[in-house]
Amino acid sequence: MDFSLRHILKKDEIIMDNKTLKKILQDCTTRVGFSYCNKNYYYSGNNIIIVINVQKSNYAGSVNVNYGFCVRDIHVDLKCPKINECDIVGRFINNIDDMEKTNFLLNELESDKLEKCFETNIERTIIPVINEGIKKYFEIYPKSIMTEKRIKGASQSLCKPPN
Repeated sequence: MDFSLRHILKKDEIIMDNKTLKKILQDCTTRVGFSYCNKNYYYSGNNIIIVINVQKSNYAGSVNVNYGFCVRDIHVDLKCPKINECDIVGRFINNIDDMEKTNFLLNELESDKLEKCFETNIERTIIPVINEGIKKYFEIYPKSIMTEKRIKGASQSLCKPPN
């Protein structure tokens, strides 16, 4: 076992910390051309800037890995946008235990499985956009397109008073 990744052994269980998770994410993103700046991982292409960041949850010991696409034609002057400045955002899917969820519970993660999960998310979501543009994202995830009807439905359900 590689203890340089700062694993802590506890009753035959591997406990991951936030620093180790970020190191694994940095290794995975660096291999496909991302750089690290201001707590975010950035890919800067001709037409798009891609941002990946880790968001600590206020609940339990979990984190979310967010990604965002910032279209250069819209944001000409942005160099290192924050995730909330992106035009399209999403979250990596944690499918380590064959259950698709968007959070990563630190105390349930093993480094090799986490690395494979990050690589899968990057291959399925990020690489197609790098290679084929933002249009490819909507081909892969057509439900991410918010039509006027869906926006009204979403806003109405959010504004509904509780029973």
